[in-house]
Amino acid sequence: MSTTLVGVVSAGALVATLACLFSCSVLVGNISKLQDDINGGMSEFREVSEGAWTRILTLHLNPTGSSKAAPTFATLLGRNKRQADAQCNCGPQSQGCPAGPPGAPGQPGERGPDGKDGEPGRPGANGIALAATFDIPGGCVKCPPGPPGPRGPPGPTVRKI
Repeated sequence: MSTTLVGVVSAGALVATLACLFSCSVLVGNISKLQDDINGGMSEFREVSEGAWTRILTLHLNPTGSSKAAPTFATLLGRNKRQADAQCNCGPQSQGCPAGPPGAPGQPGERGPDGKDGEPGRPGANGIALAATFDIPGGCVKCPPGPPGPRGPPGPTVRKI
């Protein structure tokens, strides 16, 4: 009986090991397929983004499409300033001035809508847990003892034999 049991257990371990190896090979295959899909998507994205960048540079350098001149530093990074009649209403900007006095407070606004309900609280302790921890700090609140109750009825008389 003991050798049969050892054989059955060994066969079960062999089957479990083979199942694990098969599962690992399936996982590795799935990960490899996912990597291939991602790499394919990245190549497509790279092609699209390079084409878009080329079109952006072409439109930036030659907005009308009439000039095929080589780009210069100014055309790549420069900025065309727009001014009407070449006049500016700008004066020297003030610098280092202290802040003025605060203004008068405004009228109080309307009461806003109530906020969303909060998340539910965590569950309380089970009753048995409270019974086990009533003397531990943080357990039950200790109340002062109340007044003594009324006197009870007299007990039964015991006869001596």
